[in-house]
Amino acid sequence: MRKALIAAATAAIAIAVALAPGASLKTLAEPSEFTDGNATYTLTDDGSAVILTGWDAADTSEEITLSETATDGTETYDVIGIGDSVFSGISTLKTITIPATIASIGDGALAGENLTTVNMQSSAAPSIGTDVFNASATVNVPAESTGYDAEAWAAVNVVPAASEGDDTTDPATDPTDPSEGDDTTKPEVTGTVADFVERLYTVALGRPSDPLGKADWVDRAEKQGYTGADLAHGFLFSPEFLDKNLETSDFLDILYRTFFDREADKDGKDDWTSRMADGWTKQDVINGFIGSDEWAALCASYGIESGRDQISSDGSSDKITAFAARLYSTCLGRTPDANGLADWANKLRSQTVTGTEVARGFFFSPEFLDAHYSDGEFVTRLYRTFLGRTPDTAGFNDWVGRLADGATREDVFYGFANSVEFDLICKDYGILR
Repeated sequence: MRKALIAAATAAIAIAVALAPGASLKTLAEPSEFTDGNATYTLTDDGSAVILTGWDAADTSEEITLSETATDGTETYDVIGIGDSVFSGISTLKTITIPATIASIGDGALAGENLTTVNMQSSAAPSIGTDVFNASATVNVPAESTGYDAEAWAAVNVVPAASEGDDTTDPATDPTDPSEGDDTTKPEVTGTVADFVERLYTVALGRPSDPLGKADWVDRAEKQGYTGADLAHGFLFSPEFLDKNLETSDFLDILYRTFFDREADKDGKDDWTSRMADGWTKQDVINGFIGSDEWAALCASYGIESGRDQISSDGSSDKITAFAARLYSTCLGRTPDANGLADWANKLRSQTVTGTEVARGFFFSPEFLDAHYSDGEFVTRLYRTFLGRTPDTAGFNDWVGRLADGATREDVFYGFANSVEFDLICKDYGILR
């Protein structure tokens, strides 16, 4: 059972514990301390959460994304703090991503000599000690963040997302047809993925979120490549929503609020009502809303992909394109380029390639190989792509251990590609495995 996140971190004890690559989970002598992967954690005084107090000095990763949770093999805890001096002695580390659960960072932490990029996922600044961060580090924070202008952060080079500037298109050099849904200015991100999920609970289900359910949906969006369309489908076709047995009028009212963030206009609602009377299914209507400019703009304001590229020109859901788009997210960690997406989707649709072959094209592409991901990050991305989830500790340690013992990345790739889980994913998207 996952322990509840507490409001702030308690004092941490700096402990240096090194695990050999691929080592399995083990409990330290003190019951308040344990290791999970490369990390060492210490329980807070009340035992409800943990603080990251050490990292395997043998890890040579250049980029690390810290987990929001840690497990001792029995319980799963939220990670709410980083202890004194953690990551300060790891010279290979260049980039680190700090999850939104972190509420405090101890003295001298994150001050490695080459650690020059820190990505904060929390819009609320955690408390920090002294001599935190490399003096030349850039700390990237979400737009509309609070607390990063506090005195403790005065010496830190904080860069809000909004300061990167608007992606403005020059109509003179790149004319667009507004009817095609292309804005000349990239919408400003004013909310978080968590806010987006909370909004779906409120608007679609008519209630506040439950913590575990919300955390699961946020994880799917942030780590598993779910688009806004995927999340909306999950809510609008959930048993809870379907059990409402809404009349057409009430159903359309919720769609307008969900996808357009407004009440229905009479002409538009009458048109959708007529279409449903003529035989359009609820899925057909939802696809029409997903393909709209208003939905794309709404999703962009929360920093999430709308999923409109999963809808074909006639408004029907294109699962094959969705499969290809998902690989761009789970493997390469970016949104697809239009030409590349269309090329992969066409090959899958014509069955000239299988899902495994396309995935291999991503994982062994120059773009992926040039990123020089660690074994741990490689395995994590395989989990997200082939199993549709984040890794469990035992499985993660086993796969990383195999790589350390001489298995090739291609061996491990096919171990995931031949899984039952990936076979089910391919069947769901209507492609050959």
